[in-house]
Amino acid sequence: MDNVVSPYGVSGAQSRILRYIRDQKKPIYQKDIERAFCQRRSSVSEMVKGLEKQGFLIRESVEGDARLKKMVLTPKALELIDSVKKVMDDNEALLHSALSEAEFETFVDCCYKMRLKIEESGY
Repeated sequence: MDNVVSPYGVSGAQSRILRYIRDQKKPIYQKDIERAFCQRRSSVSEMVKGLEKQGFLIRESVEGDARLKKMVLTPKALELIDSVKKVMDDNEALLHSALSEAEFETFVDCCYKMRLKIEESGY
């Protein structure tokens, strides 16, 4: 992932944060990111500061609590997310072409089951 996003000056972890913010249906705050990625406040704060400095997101104050900052993506962030999605789709198509349809369905099913097991274990 890092080789895909490094031309944009971000890490794979930062790009995942951007996608997470985009995919949510509600306003996202730093605490949401800390919880979703099981990261310490200081780690998330540094990643968010870097994304803000590079123009990928803006932290907007929330009415009623100036300390609370909502994460808002910029057009630059949306462009990055679209570019990463294209690369991921191309990679998936390449991998898919190496397998029969039945093999690919089995592969996806196995990945899904492993992900569920990891989630059940609390990681």
